[in-house]
Amino acid sequence: MIKFEQGKTYSAYQSGGDGDDGHYIDFFVMKRTTKRITIQQTNGMADEGKVVTVGIGIDERDGIEYAYPDGKYTGALIIRSNRLSKNNKAKAKKLLEGRI
Repeated sequence: MIKFEQGKTYSAYQSGGDGDDGHYIDFFVMKRTTKRITIQQTNGMADEGKVVTVGIGIDERDGIEYAYPDGKYTGALIIRSNRLSKNNKAKAKKLLEGRI
């Protein structure tokens, strides 16, 4: 089972509407319990810096955890524990130092 880890940054793909190109949004895991994660959005448009606590789901078939930072609805953004951000180390260091 691949789990979310505190202090790591994960990426989720946000598709663009009306044919626009999509982009990746990164979420830093600030805190973790057995059933919930507290995450901070570290890039993106208007919601950068937003902090939310969300429940964790488990995908038994793929053996990963997932979460819906904006709620569960058709086309919702999904964070998966197997998608670490490419900028994971640099962003985590800045967040922990309070520079983001």
